[in-house]
Amino acid sequence: VGLTSLLAAYSTSAETLIATRALLGISAATLMPSTLALISNMFHDPQERGRAIAVWASCFMAGTALGPVVGGALLEYFWWGSVFLLGVPIMVILLILAPILLPEYRDAHAGKVDLLSVALSLGAILPVIYGLKELAKYGWDPLAAGAIVAGLVVGALFVSRQRKLESPLLDLRLFSSASFSFALVVLLVSMVAMGGFYLFITGYFQMVEGLSPMEAGLWMVPSAIASIVSAQIAPTLVKRLPLGVVIGLGLGIGAVGYVLIAFVDPVGGLPLLVAGFIVVFFGSGPAGALGTNLVVSSAPPERGGSAAALSSISGDLGVALGIAALGSVGSAVYRSQVEVPDGLPAGAARATGDSLESTIVAAQQLSPELGGQALA
Repeated sequence: VGLTSLLAAYSTSAETLIATRALLGISAATLMPSTLALISNMFHDPQERGRAIAVWASCFMAGTALGPVVGGALLEYFWWGSVFLLGVPIMVILLILAPILLPEYRDAHAGKVDLLSVALSLGAILPVIYGLKELAKYGWDPLAAGAIVAGLVVGALFVSRQRKLESPLLDLRLFSSASFSFALVVLLVSMVAMGGFYLFITGYFQMVEGLSPMEAGLWMVPSAIASIVSAQIAPTLVKRLPLGVVIGLGLGIGAVGYVLIAFVDPVGGLPLLVAGFIVVFFGSGPAGALGTNLVVSSAPPERGGSAAALSSISGDLGVALGIAALGSVGSAVYRSQVEVPDGLPAGAARATGDSLESTIVAAQQLSPELGGQALA
């Protein structure tokens, strides 16, 4: 993670940055399942493990709160690559302290990583995401539909291969537990909504309200605090109410937050938006903490690592699908409603009709009069 962060910070082209970000994503994706598997091995008592996972989820949300603030401050005072350098000293400290403070757990019967399964998993997910984005963005397209079908076919091949392997990349036996499958679905669906929501909320803060990156990050802090509070309360509530009831109440509260946000006006809507944001995150806290605990607890101890990995995958996949699907829907709605002013240069007119982000970039390159027309 530290090395790829360093490479990303000093990327000299968009292609290099995308490649290093992909490597950063691959390396960072190993951290969360590893820590979660470590917790499941360290805490065998169900109540202690539930509390530990709630703290783990709260630390994740604390990072979510601090990241935009620190990143925003770096962007205001330094160059864009500085946001990647932030992870370098953190990884150095982790490399020094982790071997000293953390116990080591290994599966003596762990098999080798099946590279073909890795390739098949990518071949299943990427075409589906691409197809969903294109269909939501432009409507019916045979190429996009074909990509989705191809991804599903490759996904079927992936599942077939996992059934045959002695040490599969994805242990399908875990899905025989109804509670395990239910928890994964809850995590996936909640992160689909959250991923697309985050995309719109950051755009509203900076492109509608005109906030700086650091100011936008500060407005996100209250919602993260709300999520931390609800995640800590959730294990106590489970002692008095059924697990499904607590998760359902949390999701219901989150739905109320989304309804509040639906009534936000383009002008002067920041207070209601932040209030809805807080309600959404307060409701999502129990689902994240209890859902993750349910995933880990439903798996046998020897499959704790696989269960932790699936929990992380469901969250990451949900965010990716949410950004791809809801982001494309938002772009399609924008295209259907935007009115391109007359008199704009051809390039600026195309940008104005494409997205709000490209409109702002194009307006900055025009005269004040034409730029104002493009943004009107």
